[in-house]
Amino acid sequence: MRKSKSFKRKPRIRSNAQKEAANLRERKRMFDLNLAFESLREKIPIAPYEKRLSRLEILRMAAEYIFTMTNILKQYENGLLDNYL
Repeated sequence: MRKSKSFKRKPRIRSNAQKEAANLRERKRMFDLNLAFESLREKIPIAPYEKRLSRLEILRMAAEYIFTMTNILKQYENGLLDNYL
């Protein structure tokens, strides 16, 4: 059995303009991601005075909210919650 040789890549040389462009793209990506999490957090019914939530907490709460709403809709469709809505 032959061992494969690992090839080492030469480090890529980047110009300052390329670094600045990459940094700008990353800042925009993070800004957009933060906006998306903020928008999601606003959709979750929580008390407005609560502490700032982490991204993981936001995702967990959103998943729980979706699960709860799905169960309510299923119960309503099955006639178990006729007077609920």
